[in-house]
Amino acid sequence: MKQKEFHNLLSVDEAKKRFYSNIFKNPKGTEKINIDDSIGRILSTDITAKQDVPPFARSQRDGYAVIASDTFQADEENPVKLKLMSENISAGNSPKTPLKKACALRIATGAPIPRGANAVVIVEYCNESKGFIEVQSGVHPNENIMHAGEDVMQGEVVFRQGMRMTSCDLGVLAAIGVTQVDVFSTPKVAVISTGNELTPPGNRLTGAKIYDVNSAMIVGACKEYGAKAEFLGIAKDNEKEIETLLKKALKYDAVIISGGTSAGAGDLCYRVVDEMLTPGILVHGVAVKPGKPVVLAAHKKKPVVVLPGFPTSCIVMFNLFVKSVILSMCGKKEDTSSKIKAKCAVRYSSYEGRHEFVLSNIVKSKDTYYAYPVPKTSGAVTSFSSADGYIEVPEDIDYIEKDEDVDIVLLSDEVTVPDIVFIGSQCMGSDAALTILSKKSYLSRVINVGSTGGILACQRGEADICGTHLIDAKSGVYNIGFMDKELMLIRGYRRKQGIMFRKGCQHKTLGDFLRDNKLRLINRNTGSGTRVLFDMLLEDLKYKSDRKNIKGYDVESKSHNAVACAIASKKADWGIGICSAAKMYNLEFIDLRDEEYDFCIPKSRFKKESVREFISVLKSDEFKKSIEALVGFVVSDDIGEVIYG
Repeated sequence: MKQKEFHNLLSVDEAKKRFYSNIFKNPKGTEKINIDDSIGRILSTDITAKQDVPPFARSQRDGYAVIASDTFQADEENPVKLKLMSENISAGNSPKTPLKKACALRIATGAPIPRGANAVVIVEYCNESKGFIEVQSGVHPNENIMHAGEDVMQGEVVFRQGMRMTSCDLGVLAAIGVTQVDVFSTPKVAVISTGNELTPPGNRLTGAKIYDVNSAMIVGACKEYGAKAEFLGIAKDNEKEIETLLKKALKYDAVIISGGTSAGAGDLCYRVVDEMLTPGILVHGVAVKPGKPVVLAAHKKKPVVVLPGFPTSCIVMFNLFVKSVILSMCGKKEDTSSKIKAKCAVRYSSYEGRHEFVLSNIVKSKDTYYAYPVPKTSGAVTSFSSADGYIEVPEDIDYIEKDEDVDIVLLSDEVTVPDIVFIGSQCMGSDAALTILSKKSYLSRVINVGSTGGILACQRGEADICGTHLIDAKSGVYNIGFMDKELMLIRGYRRKQGIMFRKGCQHKTLGDFLRDNKLRLINRNTGSGTRVLFDMLLEDLKYKSDRKNIKGYDVESKSHNAVACAIASKKADWGIGICSAAKMYNLEFIDLRDEEYDFCIPKSRFKKESVREFISVLKSDEFKKSIEALVGFVVSDDIGEVIYG
């Protein structure tokens, strides 16, 4: 079956205009619900008070009801003496005795003001003795009194149509005697996944199967924005299965399908959608990255969307095209996502001719936010959950310069500022330290960019801590040679670095692997400590000029685990990494040398509470036991001590 190419890609604005003009976005109706069930719901009518709040003048403090003019001359040295009348006025009881001139009545907070009184003296400013009180501070008329209707007046519009109800609002409703409210009906959304490769989470994976990730994200996103979402199941790449689920889905207010957008030989979904719906597909392909093959369709004004199968593409397209539809159908304002100004932390090259949405992490340095693009593909599951927001890059922009001002569209209403920003080399040891720190209620953000990138982030003030294992090729000393006067280095631990390979290979040295042209290497990324070590070893073996001839040298991976996984899955034959990663994937390991994994900290952050706590964790017995439990890790005698700066 011939695969279809997307020759008529629409711009984002063109796609939205065509889609939204052919669907019904307004709420489907209204319903009356108890106020206890109204949190998060949108009012469909104004709510008007049918009585005053409070319904009578009442005291705001414990004290004595008085006539203000009787107290005008009172002070501590010359207190005014008033006769105490016998009645005690408590909350919930109407006063029986009118207040007389030069007299006072005991009154509790919330109790009705007696006739004749126009102020309340608080109990702290009075002394009571033998049927009289001495007032030591005068009061003005209406002091410590809330009059009828002062909070809410009868006939006043308390809440207006379109308002989202919160827990605080329930107290106001109760105060005006309202027990039920009219709200917009909650839209019901059907969610379907498609693809032969999908298996429900919880089932055992076999062969080339993967778990269905998108349905959980889509259902969760719909609920987050106010809709009721129901997952109808997984349809295989079979027309009848897709038709059956789609017929059931069309009974709902909106339909969201995941997968089958790409028009490949195995993707039938878009064809079934176009044949079953009226008018059918409105948009198939948008000039955007990620998410180009998104399908926007309608059936008798009902929105039907087929999102790409890759998780990041799926959720980005949901936020771009579906989120505003869900909000509108719930009666909420269309998407008004929060934005902040930031500087791009690195130079970013965009995809030419595509409107791109670049998921990014945000860190704060003094009063400036910096955006770190998330270096993952549209198939990465964790891209969206780990990002704070995205940079929108129009199709006519080729790149964003380092430190260029950008707008970040937040994925939530505000930026969560972590206690620790950890930027540097990925390591299970540092992960263990941050896990212990989290038990003490410190929130951390980890951005894995390699040792070099982490040190640069510390120099720019973007990171609190960097994990580093860079070796100086001339001295053979780790990390110290890369520090400057504004940085400090804290001793960490040692890791065994070596050659990882599958069982059965008989090679004993690095030279053996390099000379075997049948074997394929998987390399570490440029700037990582492992890559620096490997290149140094190649120079020692006289491979400086012809290293490009090493099969797989240009194929890079961003972590030790990724290298080990590639070797275990036979995508590569060997690589350089740490012993613990080799053992995790049941690989053989030849030790090359121990490396020092230390922690770089800007001097300006050294006294920060969370940083000091991190250093305390390094010195703790709990952390040392965690390190000793990792294969190929060795606790340094001076762990947690300052070794530079």
